[in-house]
Amino acid sequence: MNAHLAEVGDENEDNFLKTLISSYQSHKNYWLGGSDANAEGVWQWMQNNHPINYTNWGHGQPNNLHGKNCLVLHYNPPDFNWKAFDCMKYHNYICETENSSWIILG
Repeated sequence: MNAHLAEVGDENEDNFLKTLISSYQSHKNYWLGGSDANAEGVWQWMQNNHPINYTNWGHGQPNNLHGKNCLVLHYNPPDFNWKAFDCMKYHNYICETENSSWIILG
């Protein structure tokens, strides 16, 4: 299975992940495939370096603090939003397959 960290292209995909997480999981943070490690403040999907056009940043995010270059979907019921986090932190993850037909939570 060829999979990578999930990329959220629009509000429908974001809502799908929110529904999936709220139904089956209880963790707070899930890695998504976005980063600004190449250029601070320029968020891209790591799989293909395409810019992130749709966003769901939480209040005050992204905070552009040093070392917070990776994207997580933050779940704090009832809120779901995106946050910038230190890439070296342990979090669960959301992956998708190449053709986006499978979603993997871990």
